[in-house]
Amino acid sequence: MMRLIFFLFVLLPLTSKAGWVLDESKSEISFISIKNLSIAETHEFRNLSGTIDDEGNLEIKIPLSSVETKIPIRNERMKKMLFETSKFANALVTSKIDLSFSKGASVGEIIQRKENFSIDLHGFQQKNEAHIAVTLEKGGVVRVDSVRPIIVNASSHELSEGIDALRVVAKLSSIAESVPVSFNLFFQETK
Repeated sequence: MMRLIFFLFVLLPLTSKAGWVLDESKSEISFISIKNLSIAETHEFRNLSGTIDDEGNLEIKIPLSSVETKIPIRNERMKKMLFETSKFANALVTSKIDLSFSKGASVGEIIQRKENFSIDLHGFQQKNEAHIAVTLEKGGVVRVDSVRPIIVNASSHELSEGIDALRVVAKLSSIAESVPVSFNLFFQETK
């Protein structure tokens, strides 16, 4: 169900070469689900961690148990029936960001471009492309935002069975298997 759920993103442990660390308090990855063909709802992941190292290697870890739908029973069902967090605790996203802009960019300048990324979700890895805006902010902060949502297809990560199980237990006629995912990520320089 989430091919980004972004870049959105994959994280390995922080290394000594990390140039920027994700500011979890400001960062967000959200997705929209559509049920019964016309009811759209926004959800998010409450916990994220990540780094961009000096070579521009981006890594984000999304703990799937941090899914927040604003309905506790739905949170639990998504963890158990869709994401199967007992087997697949995290979504991991990686990308290579061209950091050459940071040498000549002025604070507040926005650079838009496409970046390739890979996401490991539910035991399946997929590659995709994201349209992003990168902004150099005051105090050594790099902001990475989605310009357009990334469409994640459940079938790419073998989540279709979980979506159908959610549909049955919630007595819905349908739940869309393609979801748009958006993100706003803030990285603080570590040096």
